[in-house]
Amino acid sequence: MKPKPLFLVVEDNADHRFLLEWSYQKSNQSCNILFAEDGLKAIEILENSPVKPALMLLDYELPHLNGLEVTSRLKSSAQWRHLPIVMMSANDDPHLVNKAYVAGANSFLGKPQNYEEFKKIWSLVFEFWSLTARLP
Repeated sequence: MKPKPLFLVVEDNADHRFLLEWSYQKSNQSCNILFAEDGLKAIEILENSPVKPALMLLDYELPHLNGLEVTSRLKSSAQWRHLPIVMMSANDDPHLVNKAYVAGANSFLGKPQNYEEFKKIWSLVFEFWSLTARLP
């Protein structure tokens, strides 16, 4: 039996973390989730986790290290350069979207604003990154 994929969700907003977790629980998707509240904590989790995440769902606006800084650090690391990163932000400024892709993000999503949107996004992200995409 294939092990459940691990998703690392980096989100500083407690309400958004709750909505993501609630969406996951209601979706019946088969994966494990770790949460980090900021960019530094995300890096710490990656450095200390015995399991390599299948995906990082990364907020742009974070304390300590923002999403662009986290992405740049990870993509410059031989150990983490292949980790898929889906960046999210309520700010859909085209310049920010471009910066995310230049930094190495694999996808950029507008941040959902309510439970139904979180549920839909979670389902799409899970299905694509754990069931459809073939990763190294």
